[in-house]
Order: sequence, then C-alpha cells, then structure tokens
Amino acid sequence: MTPTVTSYVERVTIVLNPDGSVKGAMQESLQTIADTSVTPPTILQAQMLPAVPITPAALATALPAQASALSQVSTLQQQVTTLAAELATATTALATATSQLATFQNQPAPGPACYLWQLEAVMTPAQWSATAAAVAALNNPSVTAFFKSGTNLIPANSATLQALGQAIGLTPAQVTALVVQASTINLS
Repeated sequence: MTPTVTSYVERVTIVLNPDGSVKGAMQESLQTIADTSVTPPTILQAQMLPAVPITPAALATALPAQASALSQVSTLQQQVTTLAAELATATTALATATSQLATFQNQPAPGPACYLWQLEAVMTPAQWSATAAAVAALNNPSVTAFFKSGTNLIPANSATLQALGQAIGLTPAQVTALVVQASTINLS
C-alpha cells in the first residue's frame, strides 16, 4: 500500500462590503488519504480541515478570474458614483436651462420696429420737420446723431420716439401705428 495525502481547497467563502470590495474570505480545505498503489486509487480517509482566513493576495491566487472581477467591482462602483454626480450636475444644469428658456418664452414679443428712413417715408413733411425740431430741442448729441444717420432701427416702444411723438402731438398709439405702417415700406 502506498498512501498519498492530498489537500485541496474545497470551498471559499467571500464576504463583500456594500461597495463591492472584499471584506473577508475563508477557505475550507479537504484532505484525503488514498491508496494509490491500486487502480483506481482507494480513498482511505477524508476530512475537512478547519476554515482559515484568506488574504486578498491568496484569494487572487486561489481564484484569479474571480478575484480580478472582484477588484473591478470597486472600480466600477467608483465610476457609478462619479457618473451619478455628473448626472446630478447635468440635471441641475438642465433645470436651470429649462427655467431660463421658460423665462425667455414668457417675455413679451418685441414690438414693431422700423428704420428711420421708413418712418420718414410715412410721415407728412410737416410731421417730419416737427420731429427734426423736437430732436434739436432735446439738445442730446446721442439722439441727434441717431436721427441724422437715418439707418438706425428704432422700436415703437422707444421712450425717446414716444417722447418725440408726444412733442409733435401724437399719442403713443399713433406713434406705434406709424411704426407699424413704416415697417412695411420696402426699397423695391
């Protein structure tokens, strides 16, 4: 009889932390004594050895593929945490953009506007002369320069235009109507 003692890992128990990292591991080994002088070998005795803790390095040796996967779990959990933070940032940015868009959409549409040359085209010569006199009376170099160019776009709700309209006897509604009429004039 030729007895042969063989020990091998029968079972490995791995306990993980919530983040996927290894909290601890234990291995249980089976030891057999077999008579190898006969074919097939006859097992004379088999016993479970006491469970012993396994270090992460020993675990990697015992279960290389699984240990590699377990080490990747921690990396993946960190990536999930990073992605969750990025998602929260993007969600906040989207909410801000949505709010800004709603604010923009709720603004009143711009009123009618026209170029000064269009306005001059729909006013009577007397009205345009009176407007020129009102501009001069303002004694404001910016307004004077604005009206001299003739190519500036001016909205009907311009406070200056409304004041000039009032100076020549027009109501705000009449000024707006003139601007609307003027905005339809084309060069062609």
